[in-house]
Amino acid sequence: MKNFYNAISPNKVWIIALVVIMAACTQFEAIEPDKATLEQSAEEMAAAFGLSPIGNGLENARAPLTGTASTPKSNGGITPYIIPGANQGGNRTCAEVATAYGIPSFGTSFEQINAEDFSGNQATFGAITATTDGTLVSWTIDVPDGYCVKYLAAVVKGSNDANVYFYEGDVRSDSGLASPPNSSGEPAGLSNLRFCYTLEEKPKAPEVVGDEACDEDGLVLRAKLKDGSTTPDGYTLQWYKKVNGEFVEVDDPKLDEVGTIDYYAAFVNGCSSDFSEKATLTIWALPAAPISGGDQEGDCNDVLTATVKDVPNGITIVWYDKDGNKVDDPSLSYDESIGGDQTVTYYAEAVDDKTKCASERTAVKLTLKECDEPCFDFVWKGETAWAANGNTSGTLRYNNRGNWATYTAYSGSAKSVTLFAGQTMNAGTVAFSAASGGKVTITISLNDGWRLKKGNEAVKIQGYSSAPSGNPSPGLFTTYKGNSVSITIPQSAFYGVHLDVEWQTKEQIEVECPV
Repeated sequence: MKNFYNAISPNKVWIIALVVIMAACTQFEAIEPDKATLEQSAEEMAAAFGLSPIGNGLENARAPLTGTASTPKSNGGITPYIIPGANQGGNRTCAEVATAYGIPSFGTSFEQINAEDFSGNQATFGAITATTDGTLVSWTIDVPDGYCVKYLAAVVKGSNDANVYFYEGDVRSDSGLASPPNSSGEPAGLSNLRFCYTLEEKPKAPEVVGDEACDEDGLVLRAKLKDGSTTPDGYTLQWYKKVNGEFVEVDDPKLDEVGTIDYYAAFVNGCSSDFSEKATLTIWALPAAPISGGDQEGDCNDVLTATVKDVPNGITIVWYDKDGNKVDDPSLSYDESIGGDQTVTYYAEAVDDKTKCASERTAVKLTLKECDEPCFDFVWKGETAWAANGNTSGTLRYNNRGNWATYTAYSGSAKSVTLFAGQTMNAGTVAFSAASGGKVTITISLNDGWRLKKGNEAVKIQGYSSAPSGNPSPGLFTTYKGNSVSITIPQSAFYGVHLDVEWQTKEQIEVECPV
């Protein structure tokens, strides 16, 4: 709805209409009307009250196809015209006005009402109430809800001519209308008045939708008509935002930064729709990227799990692999079938529980080092070994009872005897060389699975000039004590050859690997 007193919004029109009526009533109480006020220009009125962005009708004011411009302009800035017609006295019908202005017939037309027939300076033409002081005319129209004024004409007759004030658009009041000037140069007194008008139904308010999204480079959201909605023919879809409670036109209802904004729309023309419900646009900020709990390293016996720290309330962490697949368990266990050092990188994403917006991803690297192969050795058991006098255990014993220790008789000729351990186990051989220069070389050969016990004196030899007896004490042997297995010593008639040996069992144990 529009008028020339205030067109800020449809809801304020009725308040201004009351102001117009009150102003008109005040004028009639004076003997001489305040013409300076009544003839206030449209520009002054617009500046005083601030016209609506939807328009006020002035933009659609048109001149007739035939006719002559006249005076005075109305306070709304409408120039009157004197148009041709059949009546020689200057009266003009609604049909003649429609023809002159090139429009269809008015929806509602009224006969003229003579000035003397006004009641209390007022006359009613359907929805229009007109007021006059005898010369100047003001009017208002009470338009039903859901309708606008499409065309309206006031035919103001005085003397022998009539001024036609024609309005196109939703204009609902004006003042300062008068008949053409007479010979004095002033408007003639009002003889009669006629109104014609056509109402049209407002289009329904637009159905609009907003949008929301998570922030990203180059993102632009725009409010728009709901799917399936269209702009009526002859109308323009105009967008608005509210500034200090007032609707302000915008060219592009967009949002291109983090935040929220509401837009409104109307179908505008001479008869504009009501404002739509708000269309809200929201761009949500992304959560901060997760803080890594740190890259981790371990060995093949460990199980590593990627972590993040200091996760804010309202944030859920989602893990991904290098291919972008979601991972429920961001861990690493060693795969023996693959071997070698094994590494995996997982990526943590922070998701806002409310907006579902996701952050940039944080990489966490897990590494398991290959374990060295364990080293094993057979279990070795220690035994005491003595050289026999031949290849049979138990010959030439030091003591025929108890201790089984044996010795070897040597005649100076080369000979080889068996080395028995634990009395009966064949641990190897002991070879005596032929005597030479009063010397003999004894060579010890251990069988596979046998070795000298670790120590400084695993081999002990004692030479005798006569056959020994009693229990021997190898620790007291003096001919030789050491670890050599080839020894040259003085020739004797008898030798006690004692070894501390170890034999290899089938049992194995893990040992420290050699470097």
